[in-house]
Amino acid sequence: MDVKTTFLNGELEEEIYMTQPEGYVAPGQEQKVCKLLKSLYGLKQSPKHGMKNLIMFYYVMVFLLMMLINVCILN
Repeated sequence: MDVKTTFLNGELEEEIYMTQPEGYVAPGQEQKVCKLLKSLYGLKQSPKHGMKNLIMFYYVMVFLLMMLINVCILN
């Protein structure tokens, strides 16, 4: 896991909609919007979700390391 992957593949907790990007506007459906399923780079929520995922990853790694240390000490 790296920072770029966290930003580009972050899961969204709330519903976020955006206007259709230029060049991808469907003819006759110009007023419709797109619902984002994944985080976009540059999205205001990206850093928050990215850091949350990164911190959770570190918590899991520290927990596993502590479990390994306990097993080694007890044996």
